[in-house]
Amino acid sequence: MSYLQKRLPKKIVTAIGAGVMLFCVSSSNAAKTDIAQKMLEVFDSMCFLGAPDFRGIDTTVAGFGGSELSPKLVYTDPAMAENNGRAFKIPYAGELFVLGITEVGTCSVIAQDRIADKLRKSILKNYPVHKAFEKPSGVQTAEYFTSKKGKPYLIGIVESKPGATVTATVLQYAPPEIAKQFIRP
Repeated sequence: MSYLQKRLPKKIVTAIGAGVMLFCVSSSNAAKTDIAQKMLEVFDSMCFLGAPDFRGIDTTVAGFGGSELSPKLVYTDPAMAENNGRAFKIPYAGELFVLGITEVGTCSVIAQDRIADKLRKSILKNYPVHKAFEKPSGVQTAEYFTSKKGKPYLIGIVESKPGATVTATVLQYAPPEIAKQFIRP
């Protein structure tokens, strides 16, 4: 059981979610908190608990009425092509997210909204992590957190900057084998 699941109602704990890109989102603060919570539940179930091998992903995706995106579409992202990535669209709790996984054990959940502030608060509350580093670039900002103890995994929040053509937030997970390349002792 993950850190987040210990705080969730049993009904949600037993559910494993993933999703499709969000298309219609209210801009109210309460709605953003709700979307952030749902995104974190998908992330926790699929990325945090599923990595690094993602066994059973196809069954889980099917269980939520989701489907795999075409490799032709997925491989337009060089990192996904290079790491034999797969992406899925699945409805979850009335919202839509995109889930991406790679054979090296990385995982991302994408929401079409700017919710990094809400996610940051939830991550710091529900996971034993601390801020490792920030990496602003171009039209997005990236903030990474690493485990306080045990093997150093990474949780990242990448968000489009205000005014960018695309409005999105990506919640990422990198297992210890990948994280150690980015974390300084």
